[in-house]
Formats: sequence, C-alpha cells, structure tokens
Amino acid sequence: MRVLLETPVLVPTLLLLIAAVLDIFSGKFPNWVFIASLIAGVVFVFSQSGMDGVMKGFAIAILVFIALTPLVFIKALGAGDIKLLTALSLFTSWQITLAVFIYSLAWGLVIGLSKIILSGEAKTFFQSLALRNPQVKSQKIPYTVAILLGWFTWVSLQGGLS
Repeated sequence: MRVLLETPVLVPTLLLLIAAVLDIFSGKFPNWVFIASLIAGVVFVFSQSGMDGVMKGFAIAILVFIALTPLVFIKALGAGDIKLLTALSLFTSWQITLAVFIYSLAWGLVIGLSKIILSGEAKTFFQSLALRNPQVKSQKIPYTVAILLGWFTWVSLQGGLS
C-alpha cells in the first residue's frame, strides 16, 4: 500500500481510478478527462524532468497512440482505452505502458469470461469456440478496469516506479 502513495505511482493510479469509475458508470472515457490527463501529465513531467522530459514524454505518448490505434479499427479496444494508455505513457514510460497493456489483456480476458459465465452464456460460448462459429452476444466490458488492474499488477510486481 505504501508504494501506491508515492507521487510517481499515486498520480497514474488516481488517473486510472477516475477513468475506471467513469467507464463503469457512463460506458466511456470522456475527452475532458483525457485533456485534463494530458495537462496534468505535462505538469507532472515538467516538475520531475523539465522541458526535455516533456518533449520526450510527448514523443512517447504519440508513439503509443499510433501503435495502439489499429486496435480501434479492428474493434479490439475502444478509442477511450487508447487515449487512457496514451495519457498513462506521459506519466510513466513506453515500457511500463506496454507492460500494463499486456497485463490488461489478461485481466480483460478474466473480466470478459466472468461476464459470459455470469450471464449464463458460458456453454454456448465454449461450444461456439469449438465450432469456430460465434453464437454469443457481444460482451462489452469496461476495459479501463482491466487497464487499472494491469497497472496494479505492474506496481505490485515492480514495487513502484524506478
């Protein structure tokens, strides 16, 4: 718990918590939160690393955004999820963002399967997997929760930002 209260971990944690709560209740990550996150990210990075850090942070954020954007077109992720990971990259690094994204994929799978099981569609889902013929209604999940859990996984495994 102490690690989560350290400033370099606390700020991204708050961002991800706000995003997850908003996603759970409204179904999206609003643009105003994204813009506020970018501004907070610039202020945070500037206070830690000066203007050189801000320029490097923006370069990383742009690369993260470009690298993940194809996932929106294939409907693997929503645009808000990409924006959230982009904002996260300003506060951390591309390596941390990548690790959080990979952990979030695992959490997204757990959340999605749980939702299918709880909705009573597990039998149909697993049969359709075997037949390679999807017969289950689309299960939209609040992916920001998976990103938040991916962040908590990374923090717990790393012991904080280094």
